[in-house]
Amino acid sequence: EEQSVLVGTVQDITERKRAEEALRESEEKLSLVMEGSQLGSWDWDIETGHVERNARWAEMLGYSLQEVHRDVKQWTDLHHPDDRAAAWQSLQDHLEGRTPMHRVEYRMRAKDGQYRWILDQATVVKRNPEGKPVRMTGTHTDISERKRAEEAKAALEGQLHQARKMESVGRLAGGVAHDFNNMLGVILGRAELALRRVNPSDPLHDDLKEILAAGKRSAEMTRHLLAFA
Repeated sequence: EEQSVLVGTVQDITERKRAEEALRESEEKLSLVMEGSQLGSWDWDIETGHVERNARWAEMLGYSLQEVHRDVKQWTDLHHPDDRAAAWQSLQDHLEGRTPMHRVEYRMRAKDGQYRWILDQATVVKRNPEGKPVRMTGTHTDISERKRAEEAKAALEGQLHQARKMESVGRLAGGVAHDFNNMLGVILGRAELALRRVNPSDPLHDDLKEILAAGKRSAEMTRHLLAFA
């Protein structure tokens, strides 16, 4: 009589289960931290091109998570045209090992058509046995308010610089006008004395009158220059 024999193996997978549970808990904690910190997060499977993003990533651009595509193309499509090349270059520099991390600031187009300034920071978190990057994770931070503050500060600094330049010009103009006014005083005084001493019938009399008139016009111009100063 033949007998059936059942052969099997038993493997203790307790450690694997513990590791899987620990990883799940870690990912949950990370998700909570990201949501609490108001950071947009992204997780890119480089081999498949699939990108997972959190709700905050979408919200800072005015989108719902359902409107966000799970690919890299949407990321590049939303870039400001002037910033796209620099953003992509920063990413490639990190992927190819030239930089310790991907960190770049650029503008992204929100749903309302306006551009928001984003700080993008990321690192490769997984490589294959050959060392090729296969997974990369990063965060987006909305820095639009900071950028506006920096632009306002730059504008104020420009105004202050211009005011200081005008102040310097004013001091210079005042000094020149003051010295010129002193010289004009001498010219006018001498011209008036000479005019009294010259007979009106003398041709020199008319020349002195012209000198005196020109001096008075110059004195009026000097008063305007002093007022400007």
